[in-house]
Amino acid sequence: MIFGRQRTTITREGVYYALVVLFILGGAALRQVDLLVVFAGLLVAPAIIHWRLVALTLRQLGMKRKFREIVPAGRPFMVSIELTNNRDYLGTWAVSVEDTVMLSLDSHVGLGCLIVPYIRPGGAAVAQYQATLPRRGQYTFGPMMVSTQFPLGLFRSWLRFYHSDRILALPRIGVLKKKWTEAIETRSVGRQTAGGRRHGNEGDFFALREWRTGDSRRWIHWRSSARLNYPVIRQLEQPQRREVGVIVDLWSPDDPSDEDLGWVELAVSFAATAVVSLIADEGHRVHVVVCAGETKRWTGEVSNLATEPILRTLALIEPGQTTDVANRIVELGDSIRGDSPLVVLSTRSKGAVPMSPATARRAHWVDVRSPAREEYFVLNEPETDESNASTAARDASSNGAAQPANDAAGATNEVQQKAKAAP
Repeated sequence: MIFGRQRTTITREGVYYALVVLFILGGAALRQVDLLVVFAGLLVAPAIIHWRLVALTLRQLGMKRKFREIVPAGRPFMVSIELTNNRDYLGTWAVSVEDTVMLSLDSHVGLGCLIVPYIRPGGAAVAQYQATLPRRGQYTFGPMMVSTQFPLGLFRSWLRFYHSDRILALPRIGVLKKKWTEAIETRSVGRQTAGGRRHGNEGDFFALREWRTGDSRRWIHWRSSARLNYPVIRQLEQPQRREVGVIVDLWSPDDPSDEDLGWVELAVSFAATAVVSLIADEGHRVHVVVCAGETKRWTGEVSNLATEPILRTLALIEPGQTTDVANRIVELGDSIRGDSPLVVLSTRSKGAVPMSPATARRAHWVDVRSPAREEYFVLNEPETDESNASTAARDASSNGAAQPANDAAGATNEVQQKAKAAP
């Protein structure tokens, strides 16, 4: 753990307190009243004790942050902060924790704040706050600052913890509409229906062939085997698996505006939602091509394992001036069956991409800038927390014994989410 230098400063209340003491001392000097001098001394003593107490409270304090490494953007998740008091004496009271969230080094996203009421000597306490990441990308949590003003609030001691943790926010997931289903099923509905009928019978009869070691006896065609005087088995035609091709065109100008970046984010969310929705269609073969600053391609059976690298790439990919979309359509069209659907999700219109008429007919083009996009896909609003949300602080001892429930029951921690809306 890397800590900064611990600092102790006087608060506004401490300044007012000091002015009152100086006023009393001034009156004692002018009036020559010894009792006022004694009274001023009685006021100074608690301030000195408080100054030393706040400085000792944060010493030998350990911190650890816990959360999931991958979360979906636009959905709340919990961040746990564990504070450990490594002293053998003197508990830690009323510790305030401020955790910084950044999308990049110069992009401050939000600030998570919470209060831990008490940590006993040699013990630990865990507090949680709720966070919502507004858009996809790699976020950094940290640095984290802890402070205390306990018990009088005249002085504030604070310490900065420079350890940072990274979290990957996957693209936001929306809702696919009926027209999307029609786009990926229209070209293969005949083959898909036939495949659905054959699936229950494990295939249609195709031909007879000689029996080989390892073949199942239940597929032996006994009548033909008796006629030919050697065993033959029925050879079945396996149902064809449907293939789906998706090309994501993340084109943007050299100097994109906030509106241009907003369309890119919408196209990425559209693509992520389409990939996730195909997970339910077991046995289908999916081809995904992303055209941006660099071109990525995935081909394989749809599964959670195959979907994770796609979503990771969509979370981090940056837009660019793509010029090879037409070539990608031709390549992908040649690698899949002619009746398989091929959908292009693009941030520009179909007319803005030079291509042959045959290539244009092969792809089903969806322009996310067009109002017609809402017939295919709708993006839900992110679940941001504009108002303060209460969080619960839970105390746990270092040896695993539970703290009394009333130590944390009376504490209400406020989480201030200052997340900016996605472009």
